[in-house]
Amino acid sequence: MVTAVLIIPPAWARQRNTDCKQANQAFCAPDNAAAFGRFAGFLAWHYNGQNGKGRITEFVIMNEVNAAEWYNIGCGNGKPCNIDAWVQHYAQVYIAAYDQIRREQPQAPVLVSLEHHFDTIFDQYASATNPFMSGRTFVTKLVPKLGNRQWALAYHPYPPSLLRAEFGPNDWPKITFGNINRLVGWLMQTYPNTSSAHKVYLTENGINSIAPNSDQNKQHDQLCAAFEIMLATPNVDLFVYHRMKDHIVEIQQGLGLGLVDTNGNYKRAWSLWALANRFDVSPSKLSCGFQNLPYVILKRAHHQTNGHISTTRPLQAGYTIEQTWKLFREPQPNTKLIFECQRKTDQRRFPSVNQHCENQDALGPLGYIYTNDQTSVKTVAIYRCRSGSDYFVSPNANCEQATNEGLLGYAVV
Repeated sequence: MVTAVLIIPPAWARQRNTDCKQANQAFCAPDNAAAFGRFAGFLAWHYNGQNGKGRITEFVIMNEVNAAEWYNIGCGNGKPCNIDAWVQHYAQVYIAAYDQIRREQPQAPVLVSLEHHFDTIFDQYASATNPFMSGRTFVTKLVPKLGNRQWALAYHPYPPSLLRAEFGPNDWPKITFGNINRLVGWLMQTYPNTSSAHKVYLTENGINSIAPNSDQNKQHDQLCAAFEIMLATPNVDLFVYHRMKDHIVEIQQGLGLGLVDTNGNYKRAWSLWALANRFDVSPSKLSCGFQNLPYVILKRAHHQTNGHISTTRPLQAGYTIEQTWKLFREPQPNTKLIFECQRKTDQRRFPSVNQHCENQDALGPLGYIYTNDQTSVKTVAIYRCRSGSDYFVSPNANCEQATNEGLLGYAVV
């Protein structure tokens, strides 16, 4: 099974896009959406799993389409980009491809590819020399044009700087490995009735490993951290690493994303990539969050200054775990999804049973919790409690003398 990225229209298919002046002409947008759609439909038929050719399971339509470097309708390099025209052009291409693909494979996800500049502050760069717009604006303008099509995102959550390995939960207004949960939360809150959009497919991912800004140990450790965050966030559905081997041109630019160097030597991160999810070897090599599956670990933690948080994701420095429970990463009978939210006024975090996060900021799903006490497995009631502006979870119905704001569900002990 293959995830296919449908990019690089041949020269004959982009002859009319004469205002596309960038050096790499392969990423000039195609002239004819219908022709591209027929090409996509052929691939969906040819690789449908029934022709002895294997199967394409996800179709990504173009690459990082909110950046003109990778999807250029004929602007930049001195010509301002019209955001609406840009989105409209892509919408026509996506719709043509979607309709042909779904005719051949009715269940195949057809994905919109975005890079990591997410919030609207980045729209100011839409007319830069190398233009891009925010992923948020692109999606917001695109979705009304798609009708009832079951769209979803192919997202590239690289670190804030591709040359560095570091990322973290405070990377906003970019969305990276460190805060990918915010993208899932935003999608579920903004498009509650489009279930396909609630899943995020991480179709291009990499972490630098070379000097002067990184090294192989940093790549190894940060790849593990990326796994931990991804696995702790329900609805992150795919992780494709880019690239397996370093690229000589990128190496000259200080970027070594590969798990193998140009001489064929395996880096430290290679073993992590190869073994972290191996449940079938002895002794077990499960690590970086894979050892917790099918669960995610709900942590009640406390910080002397910031108070409590309740999260399934890795903790920032300064937090001490007080209690833990198990939730499911995937839906199970008699379970419901609960969410991590953040108050807009003071950034206090709280858990909620509401997908819309009670009209506060959505930080993404935590996990699936039982809706009632179980007899086949040991469970305990978990309540949302509040003391002033400090929210915490507790198995105590009296909320440890604080205010009980309701039952979240029954977690596995």
